[in-house]
Amino acid sequence: MMPFNLSAIQLAPLKLLDRKVTIPAAYVPGQNIPTDTPTPATEETTACVPRKDWAYRYVIQRGDNLATIAQKLNLRTADLQVGNCLINPVALIAGQTLHVPRPAPTPTLLPPTLTPTSIPAQTSMIGPNLCADTMRIYADDCTTIRWDVDNINAVYFEKQPTTGHNSQQVCPLDTITYTLLVQMLDGQQQTFPITIVVLSRG
Repeated sequence: MMPFNLSAIQLAPLKLLDRKVTIPAAYVPGQNIPTDTPTPATEETTACVPRKDWAYRYVIQRGDNLATIAQKLNLRTADLQVGNCLINPVALIAGQTLHVPRPAPTPTLLPPTLTPTSIPAQTSMIGPNLCADTMRIYADDCTTIRWDVDNINAVYFEKQPTTGHNSQQVCPLDTITYTLLVQMLDGQQQTFPITIVVLSRG
């Protein structure tokens, strides 16, 4: 806008105008500031402060998100976000701490499940529990010899192959010793005798 000459304007035929014209006062720098000019409002900003009444801290673990943390603490996700002044709740960093109102529950540790490989293998022989129904009989009577043996390679009764859990009826005419032969897992052999006494009827 071009400056104007105040003297020239005062000599202008302003009376011929159809309405009154008010000539503003000359502008002097630093003065003539209108008093009715609104002063720009200053926006007040208040810094967010995490909740000081939440005395506990939660250390963010790898894989955590705000929803899962809130669920552990029985809180609403929005309350946890506001209480920690989180602008971006998605940008959580492992190792970062959060203010929380209560400690996170400790997960219950279950005992490890035993697997067959967790139980040491039994390598020694169990048994043989060699016995007879009657150790003393009369001539022409019979008795049954029984045995129970485990963790072995083979079993022989009177040199005849048999199983680890078995029995044999015997009817000796005279006192006799029977033999149970057991072959161990390491290849060694061990014999177990049992004597049946035959009594005379006279």
